Amino acid sequence: MAKQTENELSQLQQIRQEAFSDTEEETEVKSETGRSIQKGYRKLYKKNSDLIGWVTVKNTKIDYPVMQTKDDYSYYLKRNFEREYSIYGTPFIGENCEINPESDNVVIYGHNMKNGSMFAALNKYKTYDFYKKNKIVYFDTLNTTGEYEIVYAFTV
Repeated sequence: MAKQTENELSQLQQIRQEAFSDTEEETEVKSETGRSIQKGYRKLYKKNSDLIGWVTVKNTKIDYPVMQTKDDYSYYLKRNFEREYSIYGTPFIGENCEINPESDNVVIYGHNMKNGSMFAALNKYKTYDFYKKNKIVYFDTLNTTGEYEIVYAFTV
């Protein structure tokens, strides 16, 4: 199961990477809010319109799509990008968090898997050395790119 999930995520990462580096002009795609979607996310959005962004933390395995559903906020807790059952789930935005219009605080939920996958790498922030070298979390929405500096980390 872990290998299958890793392969699925790798395919999504590849689609994103190729789309951003593609120099061909592509037809504009708009989200449900009517805003233009960045070209790196257009193919992925067409596959699943629950996609609302992408989170990346360098020097970790964290490089994942971020999902949101309005009627069941925890829908992706145990579902993959293809909406199929997966114990790993897919990172998702919590209830009362909005991307359009943007909230001041956005909570992204994801599993801390014992095999080191998903958000388990966030445990590396327990060491000051790792924190000093990796202060930035990248979170893109469909419309904007974002860099966020970690100012505090704690375990709950």
